[in-house]
Amino acid sequence: TAAYGESPMAPKLDSKDVQYIFLHLDKDDRGTLDEENFKEVARALQYTFWISDKRNSLEQRHPEWYTKDRLLGKLSALVWDSDDGGATSKLDNFMNIVLLLNAVVVVMESAQDLAHETKYDSVFTMIEFLFGWAYVVEFVIILSAMSWQEYMSSKARW
Repeated sequence: TAAYGESPMAPKLDSKDVQYIFLHLDKDDRGTLDEENFKEVARALQYTFWISDKRNSLEQRHPEWYTKDRLLGKLSALVWDSDDGGATSKLDNFMNIVLLLNAVVVVMESAQDLAHETKYDSVFTMIEFLFGWAYVVEFVIILSAMSWQEYMSSKARW
């Protein structure tokens, strides 16, 4: 039988990526994989690996701009730090509230439209404008701290 890596259907990995994956799967640092580690590898082989730099190129070139006392450092903390040590950042928590408020406004606007009223059209137009700018500002803040590759690798952003 042919080795898995010789199959034309097998994903191509360079040796640097293989070493990185192995180091993370060899949990007991013995240089071997036990059955549980092998199962992880088998599951992992079903995925395409995308290794990207977490931080954007501006921070890589000028890390001094990202200290905690500077604006870019504070924006970066909003993107990466969480309130409770979990996976959701402070910015994500805030934007979830904005999204919820936006949904409430959409329901209110839809109710007005279904009633064929135009009384608050200008108010809803202004509110929609503000929500649109909130999403643009969120995007700019995220990209001030995160690389484009890291941003695009998150399925939650699609």
